[in-house]
Amino acid sequence: MAVLDIPELLIATLGYLDQGSLGRCVQVCRAWKEPATELLWAQVQDLERLLVRSFTKDALSCFMISDPAWNRLLHKPYPELDGPPNIPGDSDQSELDESILAHACRQLRSSDIDWVEETRVFRMRTQRVTHIYLTRSSLHALLVLYVLQQTCPMILQGIFPRLSSLTVGNDHYAPLTSQSIMTLPSLRHVTYEASGASLYSVHLSSWRIACQGALGLTSFGIHLTGESDNKQYFGGFLDPHLVYSEAVSPSLSRIPFALSRPWKHIELPGSLIGRCIFSALASISTLETLTINGSLKSPGGAIKYQGVPFKSLRELRLVDISNVKEDYFMNLVLQSVRDLELRYLPQREKVTDTPLVPTVNLGLMVRACPNISSLIVTMNDTTKEGDFVKVYDNSEFEPLLALESLEKLVVRVSPNDSLRLSDDFLDRAARSWPSLRELDMDQTHSNQTLVTLQGLAPFAQCCPKLRSLQIGIRPGHTHTVFNAELYSQETIDGHGVGSSLVYLNIGCPCIYQAEAVSDFFSALFPNLRRIECPKPSNSVPCSQGDYFVWSQVVRTIQERDRDLDYLARTLRARDLAEKHESAGGDFIVSSIDDSDEDYWAYSGSEDESYSSDEN
Repeated sequence: MAVLDIPELLIATLGYLDQGSLGRCVQVCRAWKEPATELLWAQVQDLERLLVRSFTKDALSCFMISDPAWNRLLHKPYPELDGPPNIPGDSDQSELDESILAHACRQLRSSDIDWVEETRVFRMRTQRVTHIYLTRSSLHALLVLYVLQQTCPMILQGIFPRLSSLTVGNDHYAPLTSQSIMTLPSLRHVTYEASGASLYSVHLSSWRIACQGALGLTSFGIHLTGESDNKQYFGGFLDPHLVYSEAVSPSLSRIPFALSRPWKHIELPGSLIGRCIFSALASISTLETLTINGSLKSPGGAIKYQGVPFKSLRELRLVDISNVKEDYFMNLVLQSVRDLELRYLPQREKVTDTPLVPTVNLGLMVRACPNISSLIVTMNDTTKEGDFVKVYDNSEFEPLLALESLEKLVVRVSPNDSLRLSDDFLDRAARSWPSLRELDMDQTHSNQTLVTLQGLAPFAQCCPKLRSLQIGIRPGHTHTVFNAELYSQETIDGHGVGSSLVYLNIGCPCIYQAEAVSDFFSALFPNLRRIECPKPSNSVPCSQGDYFVWSQVVRTIQERDRDLDYLARTLRARDLAEKHESAGGDFIVSSIDDSDEDYWAYSGSEDESYSSDEN
């Protein structure tokens, strides 16, 4: 508790809590009340609520939208647009703007409100806010902030210093007053939520104009909140409020954020991406992360690139796809991509509602991204029980053996599906991935895999950096191992290397002789510290006998770990004592607590002849 007396550490600790936990922390003591309350307000994402709870009624009464002037300013569009739907335009916009702002100044100056003191609470509550969610109800809050910023700029100076992310609710139009948020220097990311029908409407294009004032933006995303729009808006719908650029095609002009900006992170729905947009994305030399949600549209022709496509791209995520369009990646080589995630989602045939098995083509993506170090492949399951069971054999993953720089591989399949791997494949995989650090393939209780305990040996011999291993072991088979001396720590070229593996999860296999298996793991993985031991259940199909024998292996490894730690502490204390003794100094070395009851309870190997230092 003494550590939490430091304000910075207290704030950092409380920052990990949710609203419910922070609410209880407010009641702990007076010292915790202020920082916990501050963090509670930091989690408020509703701008209207934040403003209404911070301003007095007298202050808010100065911005009644029943006033025609305020109402006009509330819906005033950006000069580049004619106006929002169903709002008539004005031929003399400049004079109207001046009259509205002049009216605002008179209103504020005629009131007896001390705006510096009035906005003090609001400024304080915005100091740690990192994300704001704008909806139609936020229009009034934007109006208040805009007027105060225009009439008394110093009053709101320093608000939202940590605001980095902004989400725009579905079908929300961007009025001119949105400048109060968009011009904040800390803003880095904007997410727009759009339904399929409004994806290319005036609402989305208005935010394209609003984002021009956000000079610090480096990331944007578009999320579809409804079904994809099947209408051909590109060819048959022309929005009069859009301002087209001669430098890009009309389809690219409908993207709300100019692709010419030096973006670093972009997230788009696949239904929006065609040949032209994909080519435009590839031309952004600063782009580092690209996330595509849903399958891409058919390109309908060859894709032309200018310069090196995706020159700086390091992370590529294809999420909820049924297949990877070969035309996009067939002749594309992304040398800089290091992280690749493929998340497959089965689709259903529209007429018969029958499930369509996703097409997994890892070879295509390996050729397109030859230098990846992290690969995550997920086969999600949205099908009904009994629809189909997919078994992925060795041939599905053969292309991955070409990834010499692979450090992390995660392959997750649905509970109904399985992988049918073999010891031979694991042997070739271990030799192909010398830099591997984490491997997570198949369920630990797979019902199709052919992997045995001996199949794990190549990872100890060829992957010295491997620290975490999770893989399915052949079910319905009693696994036996030979003399542990046969599994020496030697690499392919004969040089001894110690395995770095510390975590192992192979479920609860049926084994013969727990002592032999324990020696087997000790010989292969001398640094092993944790082995999972799941109890039998509906999701863990193993018998009580298998669980009992396997738990003996887990307990032996844990006891060895505890004994090694005790030995290390003893040697450190002895070495320290010898150093001080050789230096001729008076130094008292406290004895190792050999009477530690927790140790003996943990190991279960207390010797009756043992006597403490007191005897």
